[in-house]
Amino acid sequence: MAADALRVNWEMFAETRPSDRTSLTRPRRLQATESLLERERSSAGRAARHPAERGRRAWLLADPGETVPVLTRPRGGCKWGAVGSAMRVCRGKASDATSPFLINDFWDCLELSSAYPECSGIGARELQPGLVNRITYEVSSEENTRGIPVVQVGIARIGVPSNEEAFDEDELRKRGAHKLDEELTPLLSSVLFNSTGDFTSTEGYIEVLSPGDSPALTQRMVDWWSGATSWFSDALSMQLLLEVDLARGCLSLRLGSWSKEPLVIRVPGMLEDKGSQRPWMPIVQLPAVGQQARIIDLHVVSDG
Repeated sequence: MAADALRVNWEMFAETRPSDRTSLTRPRRLQATESLLERERSSAGRAARHPAERGRRAWLLADPGETVPVLTRPRGGCKWGAVGSAMRVCRGKASDATSPFLINDFWDCLELSSAYPECSGIGARELQPGLVNRITYEVSSEENTRGIPVVQVGIARIGVPSNEEAFDEDELRKRGAHKLDEELTPLLSSVLFNSTGDFTSTEGYIEVLSPGDSPALTQRMVDWWSGATSWFSDALSMQLLLEVDLARGCLSLRLGSWSKEPLVIRVPGMLEDKGSQRPWMPIVQLPAVGQQARIIDLHVVSDG
C-alpha cells in the first residue's frame, strides 16, 4: 500500500503538460503575456486614432456596398529623416523604436527665426498630395524651460542636395538621422503652430475657418495670427493632432484628443508648388535644451 501511494502518476503529467509553465517542450513566461511597456504603447496608439478610423468596420457591416475611406500608414512614418546640429534622435526602449524621441541635447535658440536648421527635425516620410494626412505629435518640455522658448510643429518643404552623397554617414550613425544644412537643405516654405498660441505661414495669407476653443484669436499680419490655446499651461507634455488637407489647403489642430473642437485654418498658398517640386513634410522645432518630441502616428486618408 505504501509503495502504491508513492508511485508517480505519469498520466497526470501527460494531461497537465499543455498548461505546464515549466515544460521544456512548451515553455511559457511567468509574467503576463503583454508587458507594461507594450500596454502603454498600445494605449497611446489607440488614443492617437481618429474616431472615423474606429468606426470604419461598422460602416462595412451596415452597408457593404457603400464606399468607405481608405486609411494607409506609410512604413517608417513615425521616424525622423533629418535633424539639426542641436538635435539627437533617441530610440530609448525597444518599444519606442518605431516612434523615436527627438531631443534638443546641445544648445538653446533664442530666436524662432533661427530655429532652422539647428533646432529642427524633419519626418522621414512625405505627406501625400491631394489627400488628407493626419499627424499626431507628442511634445514635452522641462519645468525650467516652460514658457521661455516655444515649441513649434507643423509642415514644411525643404530642398535636397543634388548629390545624395552630400549626406554625412557619420552624422547618420551619431544622431540617428541625416543632418540638416542651411545651404544643402534650405527651408523653402512652412506652416507652423507654436506653444504660445501663434501660427504663421511663409505661403502668404492665412484664413481662419474655425477658431475652435480659442475665441480670442487676433490677426497680427496676413500670415501671422495669435491668441490660440497655449499647450503647456496645465501640463509639461501634450499630444498635438494635426490634420492636413492637401486637396483644399486646410489644416486643423486639436490638443489632446481628436474629439476636441479643432482650430481650422486655410492657406491657399500651400497648393502652389512655385517650381520647387518638393513635397510637404512633418516638422518640429525645439529651441530649448531638454525639450523633446516624437511622431506617434501618421496616416493618409483617401476616398474609397
